[in-house]
Amino acid sequence: MKLSRSLTPFLFLSLVPAFAQTSDDELKLGVAAYKDSHYEQAAQYFEKAIELDPSNIKAHMYLATTYVSQYIPGVDTDDNKEAAEKAIAHYQRVLDLNSDNTQKVNSANGIAYLYFNMKSWEDARKYYQMASDLDPKDPEPHYSTGVIDWSECYGPRMEARAQLGMRPGEHLSSRKPEQKKVCDELQVGVRRPGRS
Repeated sequence: MKLSRSLTPFLFLSLVPAFAQTSDDELKLGVAAYKDSHYEQAAQYFEKAIELDPSNIKAHMYLATTYVSQYIPGVDTDDNKEAAEKAIAHYQRVLDLNSDNTQKVNSANGIAYLYFNMKSWEDARKYYQMASDLDPKDPEPHYSTGVIDWSECYGPRMEARAQLGMRPGEHLSSRKPEQKKVCDELQVGVRRPGRS
């Protein structure tokens, strides 16, 4: 079978992207694959971009984002945990490299988001604090830290209420002698260094 001369250049050009050799070329291929929701293929291109240039901040950011796209909050499987851990590692790499403030904020928020969904409260709190320090005007880290605080105390509080046989409309009160000890124990349970 002979190829017509008019098709030969198109065939050659269509094969060129498969042989990209620079970090930026691999990054472009990864972005295209990511946009088409081909996350595994995108990850391979981003990994190759990092292999060619370990300091390519954009490749680390895109690779972390690709892993986050594959992560499903609340699903406790090895593959899901691995996706989160890989994303965290690449976000951390961005923080360690000479990245700009926006990249650092996005990485700190990305790590905090993953730890939050993994219910690793102290790690999430640490990275939300980092994001807040980098961008004090962003309300999201403050809100998320509040959600962490609420999440930590809600379960024990509901458990204590059930043990006391309290009805839904009743509130725990340290002024009631039979509830004071429970309130004191709950308060001690949620105290952390630096907080009163």
